[in-house]
Amino acid sequence: KKPEEEEEEEEEEPQQKHYDVPTDTWSMGADLTKAKAKYLEFEVEEEEEEVLEEDIPLEGTDVEKDYKIKGNVAKLGPNIIKKGVEKKTKKDVYFKLSSASFSDMFDVELHRKEIQFLQSPKFAHPTILPLLKAIDLGSIQVSVLEAMSGGKDLLTWLSSRSSSSSKYTEKVARSLLVDILKVTSFLHGQGILHRGLVLGSFLVSSQKVIKLIDAKNCLEVKNGDEETDEPWPINPYYQPPELAHRKPYSQKGDIWCIGVIACVLLCGRPPFVDSNHLRLGRKIREGKLDEVKELLPSSSSKDFIVKLLNPDAGARLTADKALEHKWVTGTSHKSISLDKLGDIIQSLL
Repeated sequence: KKPEEEEEEEEEEPQQKHYDVPTDTWSMGADLTKAKAKYLEFEVEEEEEEVLEEDIPLEGTDVEKDYKIKGNVAKLGPNIIKKGVEKKTKKDVYFKLSSASFSDMFDVELHRKEIQFLQSPKFAHPTILPLLKAIDLGSIQVSVLEAMSGGKDLLTWLSSRSSSSSKYTEKVARSLLVDILKVTSFLHGQGILHRGLVLGSFLVSSQKVIKLIDAKNCLEVKNGDEETDEPWPINPYYQPPELAHRKPYSQKGDIWCIGVIACVLLCGRPPFVDSNHLRLGRKIREGKLDEVKELLPSSSSKDFIVKLLNPDAGARLTADKALEHKWVTGTSHKSISLDKLGDIIQSLL
């Protein structure tokens, strides 16, 4: 046997009980299936209100005619997520807000564009938080979305895991990444280049159900290989090498972003770190993963990250191929330390 094969066998620890989860149970709605619940062995957490330094108040607006405003959930870039209840149906909802006074009119226009995308059948997927209603208050844009139990943005959720006594393993990271890859595969199949797959674009419920909540930077493309040189307003930590090289990019740029998310989920830090954006861009262009590979929990997870973060966009995995990777289909469940998140947390939203 090859040494790598022997290492993989050691990781699987067959004496521990493994629960098979049918493929179609990975992307369910808020009512998590018993199979996934048993597989992840989760504990339901108490929902806490997020305290934000900046806010977009809805009190006194037309929103209060139909909804009761209950409090804040998260701040995602220029957007605020609030929770509320529809008065007529008593149904819990989220409000995604952008305001010209809070950021600028450019962000408000992006929000209007996002609403158009979310209303399209191309975004009808179980892992995309459904848009129930759009409310235009002029300088404030409001998206009314389906709520999740105990929803937190993925980075805040990860941060809470780093300070929690509950065990965080490859098994949990795998379940989250499978859903991220599935929704990306769906969007790419619909001719959508997302351009916004970052940790802050996803909400996670108390049952570890994950939902995509952002669509403001999406572009429509003819096929997966079509390249564009449209400006991409991306967080520097997620920029693919083709962008760092000032070259056109394709849907493979989304795959690089998923590679960054996967890296954080699997070892608690992005693949390339530097407070200076010029040096960060140089590290991304060089593409050396030696440092982060030492932190990954298993040999199959290392291979997975290397293939997602291939500097050659043409050789990078597609979302469909990533779902077939041996780490995704495997059963390794080693514990993962998130101690490396530290001071870099806010830079990754």
